[in-house]
Amino acid sequence: IECCGKEGKSKEAASLLGRMITEGWEARLQEFTGVMVACAKAGDFEEVAKWLDKSLDAGFKPDVATFNKVINAISMAKGVEHAVEWFEKMKEHSIQPDQVSWNQMITAFGRAGRKRDAELWLGAMENSKCMPNVVSYVGVVQACAKADSPDEAASWLEHMQTLRVDPNEFVYSRV
Repeated sequence: IECCGKEGKSKEAASLLGRMITEGWEARLQEFTGVMVACAKAGDFEEVAKWLDKSLDAGFKPDVATFNKVINAISMAKGVEHAVEWFEKMKEHSIQPDQVSWNQMITAFGRAGRKRDAELWLGAMENSKCMPNVVSYVGVVQACAKADSPDEAASWLEHMQTLRVDPNEFVYSRV
């Protein structure tokens, strides 16, 4: 199921999970997550929601890692708006976003070249209990680079250094 998930083979992943259950094997949250990731990578965001419901019906409570995997797969499938929905859905399930959750959102907007959105998500992260790290700033600097805003990218480099966040080669290469 995990391999199908990585490949975005949602029908195959769902079929394997169904077969596993039919044959009497105990499915875990991990298998449901694999099917959700496969659906997300395939761009079938409605199926992701259906499989979340199926995992809940099976008695599982998705955790932050489950949501992070789904959010990442959705954002990689160019579903930034759907990733936002899943970030909110995570909070609806009383799951606190962690540093990975926030960074995935910032990075998704960075990859999409949506500078203002990446900056807004970084600001929201700064206002949350999660502290930004170098990955957080890479996403914003990447958005600036895609938006052809080198001065703003340089400004973010200075800002992160002021906060004592050490830049890495990804930050420097994008400035």
